[in-house]
Amino acid sequence: MYGPRGNTLHTALESDPIQEKSADIAGELAGLDAESRRNYSWLIMHGVEEPIARRIVLMDRSGKERGLAVAFQRALKFRDPLTSSARVIALVGPTGVGKTTTLAKIAADLILNRQRSVGMITLDTFRVGAVAQLETYAKLLQVRLVVARTPSEVKAGLHSLNRCDYVLVDTVGSSPYNRRQVNSTASLLPDIGDEREVILCMAANVREAEQQAIYRRFSVLKPTGLIFTKLDETVTYGGLLNVCIKADLPLTLYTDGQRVPENLGWMSAKTLSKWFARDTQAEN
Repeated sequence: MYGPRGNTLHTALESDPIQEKSADIAGELAGLDAESRRNYSWLIMHGVEEPIARRIVLMDRSGKERGLAVAFQRALKFRDPLTSSARVIALVGPTGVGKTTTLAKIAADLILNRQRSVGMITLDTFRVGAVAQLETYAKLLQVRLVVARTPSEVKAGLHSLNRCDYVLVDTVGSSPYNRRQVNSTASLLPDIGDEREVILCMAANVREAEQQAIYRRFSVLKPTGLIFTKLDETVTYGGLLNVCIKADLPLTLYTDGQRVPENLGWMSAKTLSKWFARDTQAEN
C-alpha cells in the first residue's frame, strides 16, 4: 500500500519541520517531546494545515492522558447519527462519492446488527441506473423503496413508511459548482421533516481544495455531520481533519470498499490515530 522509503511521507519523518517554521511558531512549539514532534511532522505531511496541526499537538500536552488519539478526541467532534433521535437520515453530496452504496451499507447495518426496521426513499431519478441500483439493494435487504420526484411524493412516501424505525433518503448527486442542482435538493429536504440527519458525503481521495468547495456549496443544506468514503483509495488523511474543523461538523461514518455492509465503519479518535500512525508502524 505504501510507497518506497524515499517518498515524501517517509522523508517527513526524517526531517524536523518545526525548525523550518517562524520564530513565533517554533517558540510556541518549544518543549515538545520526541513523540509530539513526530506527531507534528506526521500531521503536516498528511496535509493537515499548520495551525490545525499545532493546535492538535499542543492539546496533546494538556491533561494527564497523552497520545494522538487523546488529542484528536479533544480537537475534533465525533458522533454516530444512528443513535440520535432523528428517524430520517438523508445522504447528500456530489456525484461519484458513493452515496447510494453507503446508504445500502447503513441500511444493512441497521437491519442486521441493530435489528431495526428500515424504509428507503430515493430522490435520485436523474442519474441513469440510480433507481435500479437502489432497487437491487432494497430487494436484497427486503425493505420497501419509494421513488419520489416531487414534494408531495416525498411526503406520501414518508407517510407510507411511518412504521419503519428509520427512513434513509438518497438524494441527487450534484456538482459543487452547480448551484441550481444543490438548490433543487434543498427545496425537497424540508419535506422529510424537521427531525432529520443530513449527512454530507465526501470522497477522501480527492484534493482538499475540492473538498472545501464541496462543503461551501452543500452548506446550504445545513448538514449535521460528515461521511468520508473511499478511504481505501488514499494514504493521506489531512483533508479530513481540515474540513471537519473548518466546517465545525462531527465526523460520523466512513467507507473503505464496496462490500455491503462490511466496508462501513464509525469514525473515532482511536481510528484516526491508527490511520495516521500505521505507515510508521509498517516501517518498524
